[in-house]
Amino acid sequence: MLLYTWVYLRTEKQIQTAINCFIGIGLVVAAMGLTEYIGFTFFTKIIAPPFKTLITNLTPGDAPGENALYWGGYGYMGGLMRMHGFFSSPNRIGSFLLIPLAFSLYRSFHQRSQRFWFILSSIFLGSTILCSLSRTTYLATTFFLIILSLHWAKTHGRKTAL
Repeated sequence: MLLYTWVYLRTEKQIQTAINCFIGIGLVVAAMGLTEYIGFTFFTKIIAPPFKTLITNLTPGDAPGENALYWGGYGYMGGLMRMHGFFSSPNRIGSFLLIPLAFSLYRSFHQRSQRFWFILSSIFLGSTILCSLSRTTYLATTFFLIILSLHWAKTHGRKTAL
C-alpha cells in the first residue's frame, strides 16, 4: 500500500485521504486486537475475527477440553496473551499498527484543527501496540519517536527535544 501511495497519489488531497485511510484501517485492526485481548484476559473467551480458521488452519474441535484456552496460540503461562487481530502472528499486528501510529502522531503535530482526534487515535494505537507484546515493534516505535522528536525540535527551532 505504501508503494501505491508513493507512486499514484499526486495531489495533496489524495495524499491526505490515503493517510486517513491508513489511520482508519489501523483503528479497525486495533479495535479487533483489543477486543480479542480483553475477551481472553478478563473473560477467558476466545474472540476470533471472521475467517480466523482459514488463517490458522485450526478449528475449535482441534483443542478440546481445558486446552481450549490455548487454541491457536492464545495465552501462555502467566495468563497473558498475545493478540493476533486479523493476522496470523502477534508480531505482525504490532508491525502493521506502527504505520498508522506514525501517521496519526505526525498529523497531530501538523493539523491543528483535528489535533484532539489524532492524539486520541495515537493513544489508542499505542496502547494496542503495548498489548501486542511485540518486542520488535517496541524497538521500532522507540526509534520512530526519537526521529519524530528530532523533527519536532528542528521545525520548532529548538536545539534538542530531549
